[in-house]
Amino acid sequence: MSIAFVAGLGVVLAAVAFVASMLGIGGGVAYTPIQVFFGIEIHTAAATSLFLIIILSLGATSVYHRAGKVDWKVTVLLEIFTATGGFAGGYLSSFIHQNILITILTAAVVLAGAVMMREGKDPENVSTKHAWYKWRRDFGGLPYELNLLVAVPVCTLAGALSGMIGIGGGIIKVPMMVVLFGIPMDIAVATSGLMVGVTAIGGFAGHAVAGHFDWRMGLILTPGVFLGAWLGAHTMLRIDRRILKKIFGVAMFLIACGLMARMILK
Repeated sequence: MSIAFVAGLGVVLAAVAFVASMLGIGGGVAYTPIQVFFGIEIHTAAATSLFLIIILSLGATSVYHRAGKVDWKVTVLLEIFTATGGFAGGYLSSFIHQNILITILTAAVVLAGAVMMREGKDPENVSTKHAWYKWRRDFGGLPYELNLLVAVPVCTLAGALSGMIGIGGGIIKVPMMVVLFGIPMDIAVATSGLMVGVTAIGGFAGHAVAGHFDWRMGLILTPGVFLGAWLGAHTMLRIDRRILKKIFGVAMFLIACGLMARMILK
């Protein structure tokens, strides 16, 4: 690969990192298709994507943690399931055809965009019924409630999908936290920014074991992605929650359109 090719790819992925860290989605939903568009094989692209999501997560979380936006307890519990699913998905991706993986990616993006354009549950509407599977949280001065019977299987599925196609799972986790559990958008984004990195570790390990990762390419792209993520996180802290939610939905639809166009023109 030429220097111009790598430089061009690096600039594009750094720009994606800026937007992705602002939305808490990890960037893999764009990293993978962009690399495929540049001619990189889907499994190698997915492995590099997961590595860059880890880098993005480090950059974004360094900002969000200082701002007090990361719910660490939620992250620790849910990542037990997403990281496990991520490893399985990354390893099993070798047995799934490229076109199927791209179709799954497109469908996931469309679903995430549609969900986030809807109005979510009011964070103040916390159930008064006590149950062992309902985990009540009061973080950032706002109450919310996680239904573990829903969160556990959804996070496991998000992890498996993440590992298979090289995304951090944020396109599922952010809508899940905002719409299903009423978590404020900024806290959901910041918490997801940490979670996607942890999930990506599992998926990346699966790909590494399967021999998909190009170490040289990953290390070259690291500085730009880290800087983009750091700047994007600072930008998110200055945006209204409702506007941020709409931006998330629109971004998902635009990415889905690009994926479908590529499939049609291929």
